[in-house]
Amino acid sequence: MNREEKNELSKEKIINGCIKEFGTNEYVAASLNNVCKTNNISKGLLFHYYKNKEELFLICAEKCFEELSKYLEENFQWQGRGIDVELNNYLNKRLEFFKENSYYNQIFISAVFNPPEGLEDDIKNLKKVLDDTNKKFLNRILEDSQLKDNIDKDNALNMILEFGNYLQLKFKSIYKERKDNYADVIAQQDKAFSHMLNIILYGIIRL
Repeated sequence: MNREEKNELSKEKIINGCIKEFGTNEYVAASLNNVCKTNNISKGLLFHYYKNKEELFLICAEKCFEELSKYLEENFQWQGRGIDVELNNYLNKRLEFFKENSYYNQIFISAVFNPPEGLEDDIKNLKKVLDDTNKKFLNRILEDSQLKDNIDKDNALNMILEFGNYLQLKFKSIYKERKDNYADVIAQQDKAFSHMLNIILYGIIRL
């Protein structure tokens, strides 16, 4: 094994250790000392490759967003069985990902609902890969729907995304207030988004 291969194995070991640490504890409570102790990694080696806790968290958050996006792209298939069914299946695939990758659940929550101070813009940029995947799904919903004559698809998509951003801000606030009792925040937000999208698409008044 050459030096470059050894370096990559060492970096992979550090990142995997950090995924477990950030996936078990909130960002503030997570400790690089724990990463080193639990995974038999020297501090010198860790800081040889990475600057600080912030950099390592961003790498873990990026992997979370990329892996979730990849999972949705590979495991969700549009079957044309109606918007409600397709939306439910899509959101269920998101939850399945977190069940199969339990450490990413806490990393996602820390990044999206309780981002470390000063890292909000970095996280927003890293999350674009997942945002694009979600946009593709919402576009498919609109493409398979018969919109009213005065409704433009792009404007409708932007409106849905704006409401989605509002819900995210709402759940950020809720999580910070009661995070000890809100471990299912992802499922709760998905449920609220589904309800919100249903209202946007079908309205609230019986005609």
